[in-house]
Amino acid sequence: MEFLQGGGEMGALMRGQDWSRSSLGPPSAWPQALRTVVRLLLNTGHPMYVFWGPDGACLYNDAYRTSIGPERHPGSLGRPARDVWDEIWPIIGPQIEQVMTGGGATWNVNHLVPITRHGRREEVYWTYSYSPIDDAHAPSGIGGVLVVCSETTAQVLAARRLTSERDRLARLFEQAPTFMALLHGPTHVFEIVNPRYQQLTGHRVVVGKTVADALPETVSQGYVRLLDEVFTTGRPYIATGARYAPPAGSDQAERFLDFVYQPIRDANDVVTGIFVVGSDVTDRTAAELRSLEMSRQLTEAGRVKDEFLATLAHELRNPLAPIRSALDLMRLAPTDLHIVRSASDIMGRQLTRVVRLIDDLLDVSRVSRGIVRLQRQTVTLGALVSEAIETSRPALDDARHALSVQVPEAVVLEVDPTRMVQVLANLLNNAAKFTPPGGRIALEAWEEDGRIAITVRDTGIGIPAGHLEQVFDMFAQVDRSHAQMGGGLGIGLTLVRRLVELHGGTVEARSAGTG
Repeated sequence: MEFLQGGGEMGALMRGQDWSRSSLGPPSAWPQALRTVVRLLLNTGHPMYVFWGPDGACLYNDAYRTSIGPERHPGSLGRPARDVWDEIWPIIGPQIEQVMTGGGATWNVNHLVPITRHGRREEVYWTYSYSPIDDAHAPSGIGGVLVVCSETTAQVLAARRLTSERDRLARLFEQAPTFMALLHGPTHVFEIVNPRYQQLTGHRVVVGKTVADALPETVSQGYVRLLDEVFTTGRPYIATGARYAPPAGSDQAERFLDFVYQPIRDANDVVTGIFVVGSDVTDRTAAELRSLEMSRQLTEAGRVKDEFLATLAHELRNPLAPIRSALDLMRLAPTDLHIVRSASDIMGRQLTRVVRLIDDLLDVSRVSRGIVRLQRQTVTLGALVSEAIETSRPALDDARHALSVQVPEAVVLEVDPTRMVQVLANLLNNAAKFTPPGGRIALEAWEEDGRIAITVRDTGIGIPAGHLEQVFDMFAQVDRSHAQMGGGLGIGLTLVRRLVELHGGTVEARSAGTG
C-alpha cells in the first residue's frame, strides 16, 4: 500500500501492525480521506497526530513519538483515544468532541498539558491545533481530527527564568546597598540617582544639574577633576577610602567612600557619560578590626554593582545616543537659537524617557513584591479617562494621531484613581507608540454583566497571533522596529496587567495579525 510507504519507524510499525484488533481495520479498507492524511503524516518532519473514527483511534509520526515517552509508544498505535489519553481527557476530550461535531478547529499557544512520560508526570507545554478531517462517508461528514503540534516546554521555562531574573534586577536597583548616579556629557549632568546617593548628598535636588552646580563642595575636593579625566581618557577610576566632606553648615558628618567612575560608551565607542557607583565605608575606616568583614561586603557589593551596571547601561544606550547628537549640534551651531532650542528639546525628551524607564521599573518591582496598596476611592469613569488622555496627549499629538472617545462618563467606580489613570495612560501610550503617524486610536467603554469593559483600539502594526499573550510578559517587545517613540523596557503592559489584576479585573490583547 503506497500511502504507508516511508515514514521511518512509525511507517514500519504501521506496515507491520496487526490492525484486526483496532477499530480502523485493515489498511486496505481505510477510506481515502484517512489514507491521504496518513501519507501526509508519515512524510512530514513536523509532529502530527490523528484521532480517527468514533473512538478516536490513534495514529502519529516519528516527529511526535519523541514527546510521549515509552508509556504510549508504540503501544498506543491504533488504540482508542480515551484509553491512551485518559489522564488528560478533561483537556483534550472536549476539543476532540468540538471538532468531530462540526464546532470548528481549536488553537492553543503554550498550553499546559501535563502528561506522564519516562516514569514521571511532567508539566509539558504545547502549541497546537485540532482540525477536522473531512470524510463524506462519516456520519457527520468529519472522519477524524488532525493534531499539528510543537512542544514548547523549553521555551516557556526559559521565559519564566528570564522574567524572574529581570524582576531581580529591578529589585536590586531599588534596594542596592551601593550609591549610584548616571552623569551625562562633559559637564557631568545628573540624569539618575538612587536613594543611597540622595542620602549621601543630604537629599539635595541634583537631577538635571551639573555636579559642580549641585554639589559645589566636590570641586575643591577634586572629584570634578577626576570626572573630567575619566570622560576625556575613557579609563575608569577606582577609589578606596576617599574622603568626602559635606558643605559648611551641613548637619552631615564627614564620610569615607569606595567608588568607581565608569565611562559609558555609545555604539561608536565614544564616551557619552559616566556611571558612578560606590559604597560608604566610613565604619571600615574608623574600625580597622572589622576590615576583613568589610572587605567581604565590598566584594559582594562590587559584584552586584557590575551586574546592574551591565544591564542598565544597555537599556540607557538608546536615549544617550540622541542626547549626544543634540550636544554635537549645539557645539556646531552654538549661536543658532533654533538648533539650540531643538537640541534642548531632544535632550529633555530623552531625559524624561530615562526617568520614566526607571519609574516604571520601580513600579513593576513594587507591584511584583506585593507592596502596592490600592487607595480605593469613588470616582467617575469620565474623570479617569480625561486625566489619562491629558497624560498621554504629548505622545498622541507628536504622532498626529486622531483619538476618539466613547465612554459612559457618569458611571461610578471604586478604584485607586492614580493607578487606574496609569493603566489607561499606558494603554494609550502603547497604542500611540506602535501606530504609524496619522493613525486612529479609539478608547471605548461599556457596562457588561455588572462590570465595566474598556478597550483601546488602534490602526497600528498589529501583533502576530503567537505573541498576543506574550505582550504582557516582563520586557516583552514583539517588534521594536515600528515604534514611533523609544522602544522602552517593554514593561508598560506588564504593569497594566498587574494593576488591573490588583483591582480584581482582567486584561487581554486581540489582533487580526501583523499588517
